[in-house]
Amino acid sequence: MPRSALASLAALWSSAHLGCAAFLLIGLLPHSALSFELLVQLSWLALIGSVPTTLALGSAVIAARATGRVTMTVALAVGALGLAVAWGHTDFLLSGPGWMLHPQRRLVQVGMAAGLGSLAATGWLWLVVGARVEGRASRAVWAFVTSVAVAGLTIAIARYRAYDYTLAQAVFPGGALCAAVVHLFYDASSRRGTALLGIAIASALVGAGSRMNAEWIAMGEREVIAHSRAGTLVTLYVLPHLGPEDGWSDGDLDCPPPRPFIEESPSGIPASSRRNVIIITVDALRKDVVDAEGSGRPVMPQLSRLSNLGISFENATTTYPATLFAVGSAFTGLTPAELYLSPAMPETIFTRARTRVNRQLAILPDVSWFRLPIVRDFLVPGVRTGFARSDAEATSLLVRELRSARARGES
Repeated sequence: MPRSALASLAALWSSAHLGCAAFLLIGLLPHSALSFELLVQLSWLALIGSVPTTLALGSAVIAARATGRVTMTVALAVGALGLAVAWGHTDFLLSGPGWMLHPQRRLVQVGMAAGLGSLAATGWLWLVVGARVEGRASRAVWAFVTSVAVAGLTIAIARYRAYDYTLAQAVFPGGALCAAVVHLFYDASSRRGTALLGIAIASALVGAGSRMNAEWIAMGEREVIAHSRAGTLVTLYVLPHLGPEDGWSDGDLDCPPPRPFIEESPSGIPASSRRNVIIITVDALRKDVVDAEGSGRPVMPQLSRLSNLGISFENATTTYPATLFAVGSAFTGLTPAELYLSPAMPETIFTRARTRVNRQLAILPDVSWFRLPIVRDFLVPGVRTGFARSDAEATSLLVRELRSARARGES
């Protein structure tokens, strides 16, 4: 590879890495000082993000030298890719009972996905414009407009990060725009360019090397979660307590004192009898879906049957409208603020129940992420884990384990 081409590739990658790192830092700096573990985790995330960002930035640079027909063809391809990615997210956003049975649901989904696809194509064309910009004044104007767009993405992510399964897609365009600004003023032949390349390489090596230390990974990931959601935590748990707070009840309507034990369960099981408790959680399941019908048939017939045979709590409220917070609270008994801002790893249902049960089993999806040491060491410490490639396989494995425990008289 010619030296000039290698220098151009190095400039693209280092711009992409530093741009991704800058966008990650933008959302974290206002909250508190940066720890070593947090910087290590950001270096790793920037290294991962630098790969697709380099491809996007490189394609824009190449398209800037090509004909208009080639540029528009690639823009259409980017728009189609954006539409495909947006399709699944819009399907999730329109998954409530009201939208699932709405006669115009598909039309609304097409419109939303097409709009997001057009936005992706427009963003890529803006990168092409940046690659074609010449002159200090023109570059300054382009950089200013891009910075405004990055600020808008940052505000949107900070405002709606509680629902980050869809909004997380905004991190990639934010990093790409930051990378484009860095690349616009990058001069590979100058000392400044050499220094930026050195910083990017050092950051990448630190991020890659940190994967060998489980403690750095765990602490870094927890700090990213805590810092990136600090604004939402303040909104939920601090601001309501700054003014007068209304109680849940008045005077003689206080909740009764807790009973020391249950004399008889609502299902008729004596208190002295052995109980088996099965908790079924379904991510993003609304309570009005359980008994809902579609095309004259129950949407969830088995759960509807169990619901009708058992006891339903009508006023159940989640601790937080996102899986990590809600499930984390269920596993630990802590509020989201206590859990994600705690100085040490908290006790979980596994560690607390260890002396009360004979066996503990966690059945995890058979994918690479769940086989990482961090899952075994910090999510389910000391628990025997099994892996399943599908829901049916996981259910069969669980049923076999339950039957085996019952045959041995174990819990």
